[in-house]
Amino acid sequence: MKLASRLLAPVNTTVISILGLGQLLMGVWLVMPFQSLSFYQPEWTAGIIIGLIGFFIARFSLRGDLQLLQYITSVAYIFWFASTVVMLIMATQTLGWVVGLIFAAYCFMINLNIRVNRREIK
Repeated sequence: MKLASRLLAPVNTTVISILGLGQLLMGVWLVMPFQSLSFYQPEWTAGIIIGLIGFFIARFSLRGDLQLLQYITSVAYIFWFASTVVMLIMATQTLGWVVGLIFAAYCFMINLNIRVNRREIK
């Protein structure tokens, strides 16, 4: 019960910005001209998507725009969850699905937290 109440306490936007910056850096890394993942698509496409998601999470959290932050974390959750499923199907031996699952859970919790605490955060 204590864990559930702590998970739903209002979030610090600095922590959310760290999530955004982490995804932005991961996106930049994937755009680099070398192969670090072995997927069916060019790495730069995933890098651009992840980088944009990270940029917008950081931007909206720093601006305090909760409605757009809730929207982009929904998009990020769907992207990361779908990526996790694809990685589990195609490359179970890699750690990419673990990272994807962690990012998906983090985005889901931020989204849920904003939804639950919207009145108290403003």
